[in-house]
Amino acid sequence: MKLVISKMLMLTILSSLLISCKKDNLSKLSDSFHLKSNGADMPVHVFGNASDQTFIILLHGGPGDNGLAYRAGMYAEKLEEKYAMVYWDQRGQGMSQGNFVTDKLTVDEMAKDLYNLILCLKVKYGQDISIFLMGHSWGGTLGTYYMVKDNYQDLVNGWIEVDGAHDIPLLNKVVVEMFDTIGTAQIALGNSKSEWRRIVKWAKKIDTSNIDLNVGSEINSNAFYAEDLLWEDGIVKDESE
Repeated sequence: MKLVISKMLMLTILSSLLISCKKDNLSKLSDSFHLKSNGADMPVHVFGNASDQTFIILLHGGPGDNGLAYRAGMYAEKLEEKYAMVYWDQRGQGMSQGNFVTDKLTVDEMAKDLYNLILCLKVKYGQDISIFLMGHSWGGTLGTYYMVKDNYQDLVNGWIEVDGAHDIPLLNKVVVEMFDTIGTAQIALGNSKSEWRRIVKWAKKIDTSNIDLNVGSEINSNAFYAEDLLWEDGIVKDESE
């Protein structure tokens, strides 16, 4: 009796999976699952049009951001009209969980997570699907590493770079110099003077030959804040307006 019930339950589950994967539903795909990889449990959300079997994996920035944060912009809606967008929270970020040692977290391990995600997508949606990587900021760094790692790139059809960072020490040095140059110019113009004075004073104290993770995080935070100031003062404008 138990065997019969088990078989019926299995048939019910298989039927549900087959119904959910009908071609008719692929134009408005809405799916979520968790990727388990070497101690990490990472949420993955798939939205959009999978009719032509093209999937774009969004590699979010940070480290410390999350995949769904990138679904808020208008560009996401446009992309989802044509492609299946994969929003993945990387190891130790967003809503990811699991038992792993943060201090031993490496880019190599995160690239392996991405490799496993791609394998998972191919098992779930078909071996013949087309997969593209789209990395922003830190995600660009991860995407670059993935593409030159062993034969990993054999699993993807393309790679899209969106303002990715590849030489972090050089990037930090240039940004610190920009804080001083742009900040001094904004103070002279009378724009947000007290805020820029604080940023310039802070930037002048940084030893650009010895920037650790904590200072790097401060640079990143102040860069976003400085950008907001430039928007508020009308220095940076939306060209579409």
